[in-house]
Amino acid sequence: MVGQVIEWPRVRIKKPGWLVIPSATTAFIATMIGYFVLVSGVIYDIIHEPPSIGSRIDAHGHQRPIVFKANSLHSQYILEGLAAGMLFCVGGLGLLLMLAAEKPSLSRLHRYLCLSLGGACMLGGFLASRAFIHIKFPSYLRSM
Repeated sequence: MVGQVIEWPRVRIKKPGWLVIPSATTAFIATMIGYFVLVSGVIYDIIHEPPSIGSRIDAHGHQRPIVFKANSLHSQYILEGLAAGMLFCVGGLGLLLMLAAEKPSLSRLHRYLCLSLGGACMLGGFLASRAFIHIKFPSYLRSM
């Protein structure tokens, strides 16, 4: 119906020679870097410019470095965000390793290696993230 009322222009568009479709590996790496940047809070770090680490004075009067800004939900140190983002990426890579174990072309040894390494990455990322939460919020999810 629209083609009868409007005459479409005859335009020939050629694809530029320099434009190529990236390989699957390149797309995966770009996606992982983008995911790391988003979950580690780099945008927050650019806008608010927090210090990379903090410090506190202990009982003896010495200054000690701290990485986690405790009891503060809406702020972070730079290294705190980067460490948490790395743990999330490790957990995601573990999930991808477990999914890769489903390929029928894998040998039994490689399948077990993918499953065990993927499970270890997922479990390690989860437990370390949970430890980070308990450092940041000491009374979070504790029984009374």
